[in-house]
Amino acid sequence: MHSSNRRSALALIMGLFAATAQAQPASGTSSGASGTTAGSGRLERIKASGTLRVCIWPDYYGVTYRHPRTQALAGIDIELSVALGQDIKARVEY
Repeated sequence: MHSSNRRSALALIMGLFAATAQAQPASGTSSGASGTTAGSGRLERIKASGTLRVCIWPDYYGVTYRHPRTQALAGIDIELSVALGQDIKARVEY
């Protein structure tokens, strides 16, 4: 994947991640006076644990693929999640 396409895709994912997090606040967080949003709390939990957990569908060809012999994962979901993990310095767990 080209660097500019990868950056655009990462920006899109981060935007969706932030929009989802703000739309569904986690329990114990608020967006009131403290200025804390669920998204920032979720990101802080990921950074604190050092693990980014990613849900994938390994048989959704073209998006995610698991090689039947080696069991290695490949596809756009894998590339983007690895890049995101590197950006936030977290280990990716599928």
